[in-house]
Amino acid sequence: ETPTVGTLNLQVTKVFSPKFEVYLGGENVTNVRQDNPVVSADNPFGSNFDSNFVYGPIYGSMYYAGLRFKIK
Repeated sequence: ETPTVGTLNLQVTKVFSPKFEVYLGGENVTNVRQDNPVVSADNPFGSNFDSNFVYGPIYGSMYYAGLRFKIK
């Protein structure tokens, strides 16, 4: 049984013209992470090592920005 994990992803786009847009966004904005996603990670050759229990994000927040320029 695993706990419920919710993540928040956002993206905002500003359209300046039919050919030009700017966007800003973020993934996992609330910075939710799973504690100890790999069981017995310190002993990868031991009998208790198991990487099958990853049920949530293991990375923190990521943010991005970009431009879209439509050629056609």
